[in-house]
Amino acid sequence: MERLRYPSAPTVTAVEKEPQLKELHLVRAVIFNDQAQALLIKRGPNQSFDTFLWELPGGKLNEGEDALEALKREVHEETGLEVRVPEQVKMEDNRTMEGGKYDGVNAKTETWVCLTDEYEVNLDVEEVPEHAGAQWCTKAEVEEMYEKGELSITTKQAIENFLLIPTSNS
Repeated sequence: MERLRYPSAPTVTAVEKEPQLKELHLVRAVIFNDQAQALLIKRGPNQSFDTFLWELPGGKLNEGEDALEALKREVHEETGLEVRVPEQVKMEDNRTMEGGKYDGVNAKTETWVCLTDEYEVNLDVEEVPEHAGAQWCTKAEVEEMYEKGELSITTKQAIENFLLIPTSNS
């Protein structure tokens, strides 16, 4: 009697899923130049939420990174600007993110006031595809963008605090 040969079964290796992200630590910069203009950058078409809304430069902290180090790194990566933090003037916000790839994630956002002597923003859309533009704005221009709903939610909160724009809750 002939034995039937079965092809050997492929080796199956269990793939560990990455643990679901539960918390996110973010930094944002309200950058002022010597003309009292604030820098806003426009979110690009590849963003999973707040597409084409204006926001503040910033991003996620790397593991073990200090918040101020992360702030300066993110600002430089996104804009090419060197900034200084004259005093530790910051706002902290804790909220659960809604929508996009971070839906349901608890986010701690630190927003810092920064100064720069530079005006030229080097926003390389090819290298940093998440942004579609940058603009230095006067308080009046920021207020107009705010009224038109052109700002991301974290930017709205920072603008309300640092530029003292009255809100409907005030």
